Amino acid sequence: MSLYSQEEYNNEPVHYCVNCLSLNIKEINKSTLHACLECGNIKIEETSIDNWNELYNKQYGRYFLSEERKILEE
Repeated sequence: MSLYSQEEYNNEPVHYCVNCLSLNIKEINKSTLHACLECGNIKIEETSIDNWNELYNKQYGRYFLSEERKILEE
């Protein structure tokens, strides 16, 4: 049993690289510095998972989460 509902889980913000949209972000120091482990960029932003998925679709021409969500909803 999950501690969060699906809606609460989806409302948790994600941190992503503005360059490549990777979610693979590493905290470098406790105050503010984060870096993308895919491309090394340090410009990191925060948004909802749904908004990030839209950004991903605009950049790469497909939704990252479309297939994964279908599996989770079954």
